[in-house]
Amino acid sequence: MDTQNKNVENSYDLLSLTAMIGFIQKNYPGKLLLKDISSAGSCCKTKCTSLFQKYLSVSPMQYLNNYRLEKGCAMLRNSSMSVTDVTYAYGFSGTSYFCELFHRHYGITPNEYRKENL
Repeated sequence: MDTQNKNVENSYDLLSLTAMIGFIQKNYPGKLLLKDISSAGSCCKTKCTSLFQKYLSVSPMQYLNNYRLEKGCAMLRNSSMSVTDVTYAYGFSGTSYFCELFHRHYGITPNEYRKENL
């Protein structure tokens, strides 16, 4: 493949990835499936996954969960919303799952995080 075609492909890939990231950031509180994310970028699930891995070094679902965790952290810092309410407001399916991901990502529980950041 010549350089011009490669540049066009990379431009298309970045446009697609940008569309998928925008879709996640707009729709993260709802139930999102890989097919929804890939559709937003006008590509198949395999291409979606490879673009996230290539440019962000995470899967689309990891990106989604990380984004939700960031939003949840802000809510824990800036509100008195319960951990359960934060869980559901930011698209997680259950409090135990949210707490498990939170602990794995930040090394502390959501309640510990809140106490440290008040």
